[in-house]
Amino acid sequence: MTMANKRKVYVLLDYAGRFYCEWDEGGFSLPDFTERLKEKGFEPVCLKYSDVDFNSLDFEGKLVHYSSSEIVLKKNLEVSYYKGYIEDILLGIIHRGGILIPHFHLFRAHHNKSFQEVYKSIFSFGNLKGRPFGTLNEFAERGRDMKYPIVIKAFDKGAGFGVFLARDYDDALRKVKKISSSFDSFFLRAYCRLRAYLSVKLKGNSMERIFRNNARKFVVQDYIEGLHDDWKVLVFGRKYYLLNRKVRENDFRASGSGKFSYIDPPEGLLDFAEEIFNKLISPYASLDIAFDGKTYYLIEFQGFYFGLYTVLNARHFFCREGGGWVKKPKENAVEEDMAEAFAGFVAKNFS
Repeated sequence: MTMANKRKVYVLLDYAGRFYCEWDEGGFSLPDFTERLKEKGFEPVCLKYSDVDFNSLDFEGKLVHYSSSEIVLKKNLEVSYYKGYIEDILLGIIHRGGILIPHFHLFRAHHNKSFQEVYKSIFSFGNLKGRPFGTLNEFAERGRDMKYPIVIKAFDKGAGFGVFLARDYDDALRKVKKISSSFDSFFLRAYCRLRAYLSVKLKGNSMERIFRNNARKFVVQDYIEGLHDDWKVLVFGRKYYLLNRKVRENDFRASGSGKFSYIDPPEGLLDFAEEIFNKLISPYASLDIAFDGKTYYLIEFQGFYFGLYTVLNARHFFCREGGGWVKKPKENAVEEDMAEAFAGFVAKNFS
């Protein structure tokens, strides 16, 4: 196929010229990925977000493959300033008629459990009841009517951080107060709380001065009793890679436990994963799935920029053939899996 017959695809890169994860550089090669795209009939054009010029570049009807970011300031503290800049560029591309792959909704869902709950509610999938809140006050007004125990999650944390089990309303209120704080610094948080309290008590000001100190969004989900493990499912088009994760000692969380194994899934898990994947507008997906012996639940999902441990260390994958699931030996590098999934996604949706 000549270059003139190849379909152009813009591949957007971050400030350091990376396409995938800054913390997964050893597992992904951008040159290998773009070479695989060329082999499948595409003309990849790598471009940093800062080089996107809306006055000179024509995005109308063009494919734009992009990723996200999670710049880490310090351990367990992630900031979204650079991701907000990426969002500005992506919205500009949408306005100019570009075709974002994955869909922009999945960019909003990346490290944003609040929007994940919105997305699951709109498209009615996952089986796990959850809802986002924007402030402590909103939860205080509704929390007494909830069925306990519940799981409370920070909207932007991963690997099991920022996840709490609350046994009753009072316990939940204490944990929501911590997780919804508008300030990361302990000293700033304490100072602002005291200042707001004194402003209300001594000056008679509105309670709004207290409530706005806890205006960081968070998520509440139903607690699934008796879980001993969950499943990480990475999907690349037709290929499903599975990792079983045991829960931590004296805990309810499996994410970040380090107790991983590659075993065959229980009946129905792949069907459930496929059902979820078909509702996401993306060539790839990362799904966290739990099973209580009767029902499958989707805990969280991502459409891109997820860790590659599961696929890099796998020896097999599963794919649907002839109406059933077949286990096959892994043969391709992750770059080939991604390019193959991207090509299939484009052929299905934008041919």
